[in-house]
Amino acid sequence: MSPIRSLLFCLLLPFTAPTQADLPASSPPPETIVQLERTSSAAPDYLAHVDSPARPGEFPPPRPFQAIYRMRWGEVDAARAEVTLTRPSAEEIQLRVVAATLGMARSLWQMDATHIALAKEEDLRPLQLEQHETLSARQTALRVVFNPSFVLRRQLNGRPGDWLKFSPDSAAETPHETKRFDLVGLRDMFTTFLYLRSQPLAGGESHTIALMSAKNPYLATAKVVGRETIHVRGGRFAAITLDLTLTRIEKNGKLREHKAFKSARAWIADDADRMLLKVDTRVFIGRVTMELDNVTFNNP
Repeated sequence: MSPIRSLLFCLLLPFTAPTQADLPASSPPPETIVQLERTSSAAPDYLAHVDSPARPGEFPPPRPFQAIYRMRWGEVDAARAEVTLTRPSAEEIQLRVVAATLGMARSLWQMDATHIALAKEEDLRPLQLEQHETLSARQTALRVVFNPSFVLRRQLNGRPGDWLKFSPDSAAETPHETKRFDLVGLRDMFTTFLYLRSQPLAGGESHTIALMSAKNPYLATAKVVGRETIHVRGGRFAAITLDLTLTRIEKNGKLREHKAFKSARAWIADDADRMLLKVDTRVFIGRVTMELDNVTFNNP
């Protein structure tokens, strides 16, 4: 996992509103599916400890905003992300993240990425995710569609411009793969954050969530470890401090250590907006951090 992708992982990635055509009426051909195979008909034991996907807290959803986040790898400025949260309809919340490496990091590893995520406001559930990345001369597009009982992911890898042809119905035209993940209640990273910020977040409070990144399912646990005042580029804030752990869910439904991810701590503003202020992660290439540079709210 690259340092920038590690940071984007913490930033809560992507979506656009699905059409009826995006939601499959029937399963794709068996050869295109990778299912979470079970050794028995029973669900994995750890799912009994996962938060109910139908029970968001009472803290209200965030108001629309535009924000800039800066990312560092060790002491090096590595990337910048523009984050925009909007309400495309009365029932939906959309997050758009546009990120790119910069400076010395860009000379070593050129990456430009766009992530768009759409969620239902009523229950803070994910609808669809889109992710587009350009890594030097190679472009990748992913689309993830969320269903109450499973998730479908489609991927296209190819030459620059190939992903522009990609659509849910373009299987016969462009090389891609479809994978299916059969876990009830999978969230994406955006709605995981929306769900967490909706909770009381009292000291010692802990939440375990089954989440789908752009590529794989994980089991994530966030525990409130305290409250403190922190300084970030965007100012001085009273903050809620959370420790984060992450474990990968394998195809057979079993858990496996995520070796690239060591530990993470996040700070959320302890106010009416509960903005994500900072994430400090330890991954296999060292320390990577992300913090709020500035934010503008559309309806102060």
